[in-house]
Formats: sequence, C-alpha cells, structure tokens
Amino acid sequence: MTRAKLAKGAPSAATPPQDAATPKARGVRPLEAKVDSGGVQAPRRGASITPLRVIIRGLRLETPNARRGRSKGAAMAHDHRVKTTRTCVQLHVAACWRRKDRLTSIRFVRVAPGTLDDTNLIAAFKPVEDGVARAVGVNDKTFVLVGNREGVPITFEQRKDGPGVYGIEIVLGRETRDE
Repeated sequence: MTRAKLAKGAPSAATPPQDAATPKARGVRPLEAKVDSGGVQAPRRGASITPLRVIIRGLRLETPNARRGRSKGAAMAHDHRVKTTRTCVQLHVAACWRRKDRLTSIRFVRVAPGTLDDTNLIAAFKPVEDGVARAVGVNDKTFVLVGNREGVPITFEQRKDGPGVYGIEIVLGRETRDE
C-alpha cells in the first residue's frame, strides 16, 4: 500500500478492521452490566447465569390512558412516542446482548417522581417488553407474569426519585454459554 493511500485513511495491515457486530464498532458504548444470581433458574451444563443490567435515563413511559379523549393529532403523537420507546429499548438491549445467550428472567423497574398502580405499570411497560423481545430474538408470548406456565418470568417494580427524574432499568437474566 502506498503512503498516499495510508494518509487518506485506508486501513493498514497493522490495524485490523473492527467487526460491525460489536457495540464499539457501531458507536454504542456498552451499558452497565452487573453480576447478580438471586432468584434465577439453575444454569444448564456448561453454562453460567449472568444478569445484564440496562439503564436508560430520561425515558418517560406512556400510559395507555394518555391517548383517551384526545384529538387525532395527539393520538398520533402518543403512538409515535410509544414507537420511539420500543426502538430505543431495542437498540440499547441489542448493543449488549449476545445471540448465543438464553433469556431466563426479566425485571423491569420504572424510575419517576410518582407511582402508578399495578395495571398501569404493566401497561406502560408493553412497548419496553416488545423492544426487549425484538432485541433478544424471542416471541413476547413466552413472557409469564405469575403461574405454572413455562416461559420467561417477568417482574415489574417502580422506584420514586426526585422531581423531573425519569428512567427505566431492565435486568435480563441470561444463561451464558462458554463454547
């Protein structure tokens, strides 16, 4: 390779190209991940449980009641915010998720100045559930609240914070295979 090509920014043999699948290559900073094995299923043989914590600050969840009794324009704006929430969560989770991992549990935490009742909390997290399901590559029909059904158990929590502080925290229990 000539010096002119190297000066123009052509890749050299000394610097290998980054894989486009890595979060660093896409310009996404890897999110915070902590190890916590409480309340998660036992791992399969040759695997370990390592929860993945994804924190998205500044994301306000929309309740379904925000759409009732509004104009068509307000309803369209609500739908746009829900779609944006789903896409944002999908991108954040996909940046940290490895395809060979198996999802074992999900915990959703809403951080806001006020609290919601249980049914509105579950309904507000629906676009977040959809975003996680798309990023992980599973059907969200496999998510189970409580019961004897087989599937991925999910829990919903909320935490009060100061005025103007909003965000969500998603903790994904995953079974990591070291192959």
